[in-house]
Amino acid sequence: GADDDGDDLEFAEDGRAVAAKSAEGIRIKYERRKRAAATLQRSRGEGGGRDPLPGVPPPSGPSAGGPVPPLAGLASTTFDDHMSPYVSLEERSMDERLHEAAGDDRVDTRGERPVFVSSTGLFIYMKNSITRCTALTRERTFFLLQRAFQKKLRAYAAVLEGKLPPAEPRTSNVVAKMTGAASGGTTGPDSSAVYRIPPGGEVTVCHVIDTCEYCAETVEALEDLIRDRIGPAYRERID
Repeated sequence: GADDDGDDLEFAEDGRAVAAKSAEGIRIKYERRKRAAATLQRSRGEGGGRDPLPGVPPPSGPSAGGPVPPLAGLASTTFDDHMSPYVSLEERSMDERLHEAAGDDRVDTRGERPVFVSSTGLFIYMKNSITRCTALTRERTFFLLQRAFQKKLRAYAAVLEGKLPPAEPRTSNVVAKMTGAASGGTTGPDSSAVYRIPPGGEVTVCHVIDTCEYCAETVEALEDLIRDRIGPAYRERID
């Protein structure tokens, strides 16, 4: 091309002469300078073996060549205050599982103790829900999600209680007197009711007890997982 200061012409790639001060001439001059800068950078081995960004000078100063600060999570936290519909969606999905659990008596016998399949399925869903949420944010939305977990676990406790034999009113004063004598002459709040286990019902009662123990142990692990992944501002509020 022509000299930047002395000539009035620039030459396009097809050999046409173009006025240096015209729009096309200025564009040709700019592109020529970018190519020259890129060639110079490659010749000096800058850019870690990669072609440098055309037209952008190499970094200088103490931070030259250093790692780029991570930006992951910055954009998603901008919308953190507007993600309550996402939490509501997760709650509805757990509600559907709880509704199915009420009529599901299938038992998983693969672990240390036989437990209802609904219990393992609920905790697996919660773990996957944590993975989905933390891919977006670990702040307020995640905190609201764990609050939803608390509500659904209480609801599941009620589901398990519903699998126990129902209480029946006492029909004999003799039974009430015998119970009072055995307890030192006093009766508790449930003294007016008895629980009768139907034939074979003791197996269900044992499954309820085993499932409660499994849930108590797994809740602790879930709490540790949430506390480990949630943002520092909410970590001490996990319970």
